[in-house]
Order: sequence, then C-alpha cells, then structure tokens
Amino acid sequence: MKTKEAKSKSTIVPLWKRFILALVGLLFSLSLIGLAFSVAFNRSVGNPDTIKTSLSRAEVHSAVAKQIKQEINTQAEDSINNTNIDKDILAKALGFVITEQLVENNLNRVIDGTYVWLEGKNNIPQFSIDLADIEGRIKDRVAELASQRVKKLPACSLLELSRIDLDNIDIFSLTCNSGIDLASLSQRIDQLTNDQSLLGEGIEGAQKKFTARDLIANDQEAGEENIFERLAVVPKSYQALRFSPWILVLLSLLSGALIATKLSTNLRVGMRRVAIKSLVVGVGLIPLIFLSKFVFQKASEEVSGQQQLIYGPLVDAGGYINSMFNKTLLLFSALYLVVGIVILILLKNNRDSSQKTST
Repeated sequence: MKTKEAKSKSTIVPLWKRFILALVGLLFSLSLIGLAFSVAFNRSVGNPDTIKTSLSRAEVHSAVAKQIKQEINTQAEDSINNTNIDKDILAKALGFVITEQLVENNLNRVIDGTYVWLEGKNNIPQFSIDLADIEGRIKDRVAELASQRVKKLPACSLLELSRIDLDNIDIFSLTCNSGIDLASLSQRIDQLTNDQSLLGEGIEGAQKKFTARDLIANDQEAGEENIFERLAVVPKSYQALRFSPWILVLLSLLSGALIATKLSTNLRVGMRRVAIKSLVVGVGLIPLIFLSKFVFQKASEEVSGQQQLIYGPLVDAGGYINSMFNKTLLLFSALYLVVGIVILILLKNNRDSSQKTST
C-alpha cells in the first residue's frame, strides 16, 4: 500500500513544472516547424544558382529576349521615323544581337549583384549592363547587313554615280553599288540616327551603362531615402534566414532533451511526448504545403492574365521555386513522422521486453 502511494506521489508533476513543460513543448514544435521552413527557404531562394536554374528551365531568357526585341524595335522605329533606315534590316540586326545568351549573361549579373546586396557585402546591388556596347553592336550589324545588300547590287554607272549625293547617300534605297565601304556605312547610320539611341529615351552617349545606382538616382536628386535604404530590412532578414537552420536545430535538440529528461517523470514518458509532438508537427506541415500551393496558384493566375511575353515563363520559374519549397516541406514532414513512429515502436518493444523479463 505504501509503495503504491509513493509511486503515485512520484508521478505527480508540480504545476510550475507543467507550465515550463508546456512552454518548452511549444518551443520544440515551433523549432521543428521553423527548421522545415528555413531549410525550404534556403533550398529554394537562398542562393543565386537556384534562381538561375529556375529561370533557365522556364525559358525566361528566351521570352525576355523576344520582349526586349519587340520593345526596342518599337522604340527604335519611333527614334528613326524621320530616317530611311530599313525596318527589316533593323529587325534582323536586333535578332542577331539580342539573343537568349545575351539576356542570360546580363540577368545572371543582376542576380549575382543582388545577392551581394542581400548578403550584406554592399549597401546596393552590384551589377552593370553595358547598353552602349549592345547598341553599338546593333548599329554595326545594321551596317553589315546594309553592306551585304549593297554588294549584291550591280555596279553603278557613271550616270547613276553622278546622281548620288555621297554626303547624303540613302544606303537603304540604293539601286546600284556605289562602292561605299563598311566604315562609311556605319558612319552614315550614326548620321541617320542623329546620335539618338536605338534603345529608347534616357540613354545618352557614354553613360549607357545600367546599374543599381540608376534606380536610386531620382531619389537622390529629390533628397529622399532611396529604395535600398527603405528595403534595408530585406538583407538582414535574408542573412538571418540563411543562418537560422543551425539555431533551430540546436533549439530542437535542447528542448527535446529537456522534455525527455528533466521535465518528465521518467525517460519513457519524455520520449513518448517528443514522439507525439514530432508526429503532430509532421502531420501539421501537410496542410501548410497545400496552402503554399494554393497561394502561389492564386498569385500566378493574377500574373498570367497579363499580355506581356515574359509573364508566362516567369510564372513557370516561380512554379519551379515553389515546387522545390513544397518538396522540402514534404521531406521534413516525412522525416518528423518517421522519427515519431520509430520512437513509439522502440518504446513499445522495450516495454514488451521488460514485461517478458519481469514475468
């Protein structure tokens, strides 16, 4: 009788201990959830290579190249409306210069430069797109194509040459080969465009390089806080998320150990609590995965309604990233479920073997 009373007293957990047990149990569950989400974040958007791969798989570079060519062609036509530059030659030149590889190289620079900012190595993203070089290559290609056209023409007669004003030659409507060379063609094309940009307004002379500083130029002129200063919390959050898995692993192990040993009447009870919480978190992650899919689907439906060429591939790229995020959550869900089930099976086997030994 005394033995039973002593045993019942030993199993009574004080109120303060129950309160601490509840807090540590909550910390354990939140640590497991946070660990799953932080690892999913790091796998999906935590490094630039994942973003680059997603963009490549979704053929975003090809779509962006088409979009750029379409817009540049429209802007260029507006810039040269008063000239005789052949629109078909211009379109071919754009197709030759604005390639998928060119877009990929420049996008990769932007992505790498943005991650430099996210990692706290600089206060603004570090990238540079040489628009002057791109425009120069377009003009050179126009001159080359114009030269090929002229070379196919029959040689001009003396009468035809006498009618051609070499200072104001219309190289795109020539009906005979006047003997003009490629260098002269390039110079003439510059004259025809009157030094206007084929890449649109706001791009002047030697300053044709696009950097992150161009995004903050207007804010600086107005004396306002620039966009990267307003987004200063983003790099800090990114860096915290990159490091958080290690902290969350440590918290999970410490809180789990406290539940199993110090805050439970015995190790068996403590391990059973750890197993049940692991199972609950594993099951709880599943609806969160479906919620993530649902939110992305709704967001992609909004974007897909836009007309621009790049929106569809961008949604596909986002889909790859979202899929990687959800697969990581599913992996952790399975891991927590397996850990919980294994612990319960081991506890059951241990109890059965103990009963057999006692009998």
